[in-house]
Amino acid sequence: MSKSKLLRKEDHYSYPGYFDAEAWCQLLVFERADSTVVALAHDPDESDSGTSITNAAEALGTQIWRELGEPRQFIFIEYYPANRYGGTEPETFARTDFQLGLERDGRYKLINPSWMHLTREQVEILAGSDELAPWR
Repeated sequence: MSKSKLLRKEDHYSYPGYFDAEAWCQLLVFERADSTVVALAHDPDESDSGTSITNAAEALGTQIWRELGEPRQFIFIEYYPANRYGGTEPETFARTDFQLGLERDGRYKLINPSWMHLTREQVEILAGSDELAPWR
């Protein structure tokens, strides 16, 4: 596996949720050797984290993408842990692809998300890192 550089690791990354209420997730960002930036948003197993990363995908993806300088090659992955909220669900990873749209002020934003489920191994290959180990 090619080695990526860890650009960012945040245990409490804030983003705008529904009705402008604060929401938060955990965030890992890697840069691969080919300059592709891979952002992994982890929806923690906590009821007070606000709007889910799936429901806020456009706003969250856009915010991260802009903070990273609007990289040309950007991969956004959502992660939900196994047994979240005391249930029996398996862990899930989903690559979230977007189209580019325009804000009224002329800035680009990410719109129209579509999801493709991935395995942990596929995510480690995409990220170029196995540093996802803490997220088991």
